[in-house]
Amino acid sequence: MATGISLRVREALDACSSSIECEGIVQSDKAVAPVIGLLHSLTESSPSDLVERLPEIESLEAALDEIFMFLASPDSNQVIVDALSLELPKLVTKFALLSDRCRETAGRIIEHLISVSSPREMLLVLCEVTVLNLSWLIMLCYVI
Repeated sequence: MATGISLRVREALDACSSSIECEGIVQSDKAVAPVIGLLHSLTESSPSDLVERLPEIESLEAALDEIFMFLASPDSNQVIVDALSLELPKLVTKFALLSDRCRETAGRIIEHLISVSSPREMLLVLCEVTVLNLSWLIMLCYVI
């Protein structure tokens, strides 16, 4: 069942695909900005807010499923996937602490991006993810 959040994610992904088809490769960063902005807004809360977000977790799990299905679809535009691959790992890993399903889906998203994107770019992105999430985990430890 699609939730409000997953529908918004799906609509943003579809809009980004349509935008690339209309505007071309030059605008790929601009085309993925709404998707990245939406995911960023969903991950803005601090680690101490996790308990308050428990009712949302199922919706966030569905949103991550939408992202994975979009990326894994044979119809996905490689230009969009490449543009998303630079930001998605940083965002989806923040969902990993919410539930086992979020962690598994975030892992599948990252594994897929690693398999279809430039190894050099993905190495840089994954290093950034490690540094960013390390600081986030340190904040979580202080809260607990």
